[in-house]
Amino acid sequence: MKIYFDNVNFKATNGPNNYAQKLARKLTQLGHEIVRPTDVPDAQISFIQIVNRVAPTLLRLDGIYFNSDQDWEAQNAPIKAAYEEADAVTVQSKYDKGLIEHHFGKRVNTHVIRNGTCHDIIEQIEPMNVNALDPLLSKYDEYWMCASHWRPHKRLEDNIRYFEIHAPDNAALLVFGKIGNHQDMTNVVNLSSDRVFYVGEQSWPTLIATMKTCSTFIHLAWLDHCPNVVVDAIACNCHLICSTAGGTNELPRRLPQRTSWTEIKDEETFGPCELYNPPDLNFTSKNMKKRTSRILTNSIDSDLLKDAQEYEKILKRIVSNI
Repeated sequence: MKIYFDNVNFKATNGPNNYAQKLARKLTQLGHEIVRPTDVPDAQISFIQIVNRVAPTLLRLDGIYFNSDQDWEAQNAPIKAAYEEADAVTVQSKYDKGLIEHHFGKRVNTHVIRNGTCHDIIEQIEPMNVNALDPLLSKYDEYWMCASHWRPHKRLEDNIRYFEIHAPDNAALLVFGKIGNHQDMTNVVNLSSDRVFYVGEQSWPTLIATMKTCSTFIHLAWLDHCPNVVVDAIACNCHLICSTAGGTNELPRRLPQRTSWTEIKDEETFGPCELYNPPDLNFTSKNMKKRTSRILTNSIDSDLLKDAQEYEKILKRIVSNI
């Protein structure tokens, strides 16, 4: 098939566009051609909204807006219109499906496809020599990591607080990603010990190389949908620390290999809610549970090739029905 990616910037590095790049690569490996809208595509995958409908359309939703401090209903209007117009819809988690159906209503031909990653590329990336990030890291024996674009619901301060309480004394925490503003940076620096290192924004290969060196990945974001950094961290064999709210804790449950993670009890909601004012987390033992996944015969591989095969099936179905 000739497939057009609508509302995608293949040069951007944020979550949806990064996933689009990897999905397009895997669809090409399956024999499909990624084309422009003027090339008469057989089908299209629209990300978040339908901007330019030229073919039977599969809409991939990246969650919806439900922050009560914003005009969330107006923000959702074009997304809801696309949800109702598309021939099929994919969402990233069971949590996402419940969230979207709660606000938009149920519709037929909606599919949960959790984000995968490119294991073939990850296997070729060598573990990072962390001394290249900061020579002071050489005095530590173990490395933990977190990574995000640090908005309030991503809970950077809680990630640091968890590390300071639970990591061994010989461990350092590497914080990747952009921190919102000067005051945010001041707050977290004041909270942190000298075992916390701020690395800033880095390329995806650098993230992967560092994950391969780290024992633990912390992602305590509130109501996250299906974070790509967590998929990558699990693929790099990191132990995951995550919240029970949202779709993040669905990820380690769906893998064919045995995976361990620690869940922190959190408040679940479909909102609307003050997303940027997340509830406090309690790191006492009664609110924490370490889990190990069972190996199930129907487990879904986290390689993005599996995602591409699922997209391929849906695209063929909607094309044949037009």
